[in-house]
Amino acid sequence: LLVGPGEYPGGIELTGSVQIHGLCSAKTIIASAGPIPAMQGSSVPNAGIALIDTSGTQLAGLRFEGDGAGIIAVNAQNFVVRDVEMAGSFGVGALVSGTSTGEFVRTWIHDTDPDAGQGVAGSGLHAEGGAAVTIRDSLVERASGSGLLAVHSGTYLSIVDTTVRDTRSAPGYLPGMGCAVYAGATLSAHG
Repeated sequence: LLVGPGEYPGGIELTGSVQIHGLCSAKTIIASAGPIPAMQGSSVPNAGIALIDTSGTQLAGLRFEGDGAGIIAVNAQNFVVRDVEMAGSFGVGALVSGTSTGEFVRTWIHDTDPDAGQGVAGSGLHAEGGAAVTIRDSLVERASGSGLLAVHSGTYLSIVDTTVRDTRSAPGYLPGMGCAVYAGATLSAHG
């Protein structure tokens, strides 16, 4: 799907293999997060776009803004997020969970805020539950709690040629770390 310039509402749940290419992140904006039916009852129920049980999905040339996550991936195999900006997300910039495998390339995640109502710290990228994700050639700045967070045994986070800076403290959550790895998760960092 080729998406032209403009502002579009979020809450888009993708369940098939799809490629969405916006004109560019400055002109194609998902201007709000919306409820994701598969995520209701979870700590991150709203997002711009959610990849649920997909394979080979690609997102490119988009900007996410709003009162939820920019992107959620749950059991999404071989996804690619490229040339995307996530600005001012609430709770987390991107959440990758379950058996998801994928990568974020040339992604700018910034100015995330905690969601006290859901108990989510405001990390830039949060990987959990056995996911395997790579962030490459990207910038994560002014996240809350941690820029990058990996939790749970079997979760693998690879950081390649990526800058994480100006992480803010999230009172009651994390003290403001660039990267945090807990509960048996594995981290690999290069460049």
